Amino acid sequence: MYHACAGTNPHNGHYECFTVPSSFHKVKLEVWGASAPGKTTSGGGYSYGIWNVTQNTLYITCGGRGRDNLKDFSYTVEAAGYNGGGEGQCGGGGATHIALRLLNNQSILKDYINSQDDVLIVAGGAGGGDDFIGGSGGGLQGGDGTGSDAKGGTQTEGGTGYNNGQFGVGGAAVNQIDSSGAGGGGWYGGGSSTGYNDGAGGGGSGHLNEILQSPKGMDNNKNFNSGIAVITCQM
Repeated sequence: MYHACAGTNPHNGHYECFTVPSSFHKVKLEVWGASAPGKTTSGGGYSYGIWNVTQNTLYITCGGRGRDNLKDFSYTVEAAGYNGGGEGQCGGGGATHIALRLLNNQSILKDYINSQDDVLIVAGGAGGGDDFIGGSGGGLQGGDGTGSDAKGGTQTEGGTGYNNGQFGVGGAAVNQIDSSGAGGGGWYGGGSSTGYNDGAGGGGSGHLNEILQSPKGMDNNKNFNSGIAVITCQM
């Protein structure tokens, strides 16, 4: 079993490589997206599936947990969780994914917009919030933010909000007004808070590449810290 985690710094992460031992022909992939701040912490999603080995190396990027910057109520990129969490006073959680190859000498989910088949699996990050609860990370679809009209990302488009989510990235929150929440990262990111009164952002969606075999699935609101990936080799 191989375990990868984003560590303690949510904003500055990195990818990790895993080499499948030659004696194994299947691996179970499990990923958990990162959480985000809020009155009640919103959790990242969980995705899993079986991959029939077609190459030796996999590239793993774990999402960073979103943070808030309520001390001076300023808009900041530092609150955004690594790997697609939206920027703002209350940053969105980052997605966790596993890919078949690197792009631009890194493995950031948004970079795969024109190479989506290279992404095997994604778990979405949660939307950020303060007095309201951010949308949970997905899952088939990210959860909607509370206290606002921010929507979760889906399998085909980003969640709507003051700033809409995009492929791999949550929407950035309104700056400098009443602790608004950003969208979580994901296959498609969640939208940011539409209001000026502590509203929360939507969560990002998860994703399963169609080549993954059963048992496989996705769920929302399963991880309340930084993102995690686990790879279990099977004969």
